[in-house]
Amino acid sequence: MNTSSVKMEEFWSVKFYPYTKPGVDPIYAVVGGKHILICRPPTEDNGVEVLRYIIDEEPSADHYTCCWTKDLATKTPLLPCVAGVDAKIKIFDVLSGKLLRVLVGHGGEINELKTSPINPHILASCSKDSTIRIWSLDPKDEDFPCAAMLTGGHKDAVITIDFHHSGRYLLSGGWTLPKFPDENTGTKLATQIQYPHFASSDIHTDAVDCVRFYDDSILSRGANENSPTQHEAANASSTLTCFTDPSKFDTYARIIEFSAPETETFWMRFSLFQGLPHPPHPPTNLHQPLPPLNPNLTPSPPPTSP
Repeated sequence: MNTSSVKMEEFWSVKFYPYTKPGVDPIYAVVGGKHILICRPPTEDNGVEVLRYIIDEEPSADHYTCCWTKDLATKTPLLPCVAGVDAKIKIFDVLSGKLLRVLVGHGGEINELKTSPINPHILASCSKDSTIRIWSLDPKDEDFPCAAMLTGGHKDAVITIDFHHSGRYLLSGGWTLPKFPDENTGTKLATQIQYPHFASSDIHTDAVDCVRFYDDSILSRGANENSPTQHEAANASSTLTCFTDPSKFDTYARIIEFSAPETETFWMRFSLFQGLPHPPHPPTNLHQPLPPLNPNLTPSPPPTSP
């Protein structure tokens, strides 16, 4: 499909498909209004190639966030989730263009979606209703997909969220998550999480419209500030357990402040390349003998990136 056939619109979210195997051309989703485009980047010989163009026909549809997931049961690799003004999360199969599921529960427009880095069936959403929700996309939880509600950390709209690479923490004001799925997943009783792990209103002077984890530190930007910052909570560690007293938060330490001129526009997002996975650590006890080899086993091929 040629991009010239796509009517020009304002597009608010661009996300690369994160499960591409090495050597396979990347693809990405672009979302704006009623339009969802699945594209391949330009090459030296060709411009942007639109692989799938989906129009949401629902009158109230106005999408400005998206994320990718995949169906672990059927191995269908391309399932983008989109959301926006109508407070609905919609999941499309881009191979067919069909709408597969609709998740409802938020009381206001949805500002960002994030898939867990350790489980593509776990989805987080944040909303103008000042809450964050955790959803299970597992087909067995279809009747009761809302696994948890995070309700106590914000007094106004939650604009941006991000998962820690461990899947244990969700960043907006520093939410700490239980392990999902938990005992309430798939039931009528969603887990309630009241207190964040860390919170501060001193880092930025304007609305925070983008936050991202960088290992255990945090990068964030405030609208109209032109200066994204890297910071961390004092004594922060991804091994900490959740706090229970919201009045006793640690202070934060500012690590670096970046200069980003002419970025006053609200709703500017950034992303990070977190690097390749670390190689396994060598054994700490070098004198410990290795277990004997089983002669009936054949060598396994080297692991590949997901």
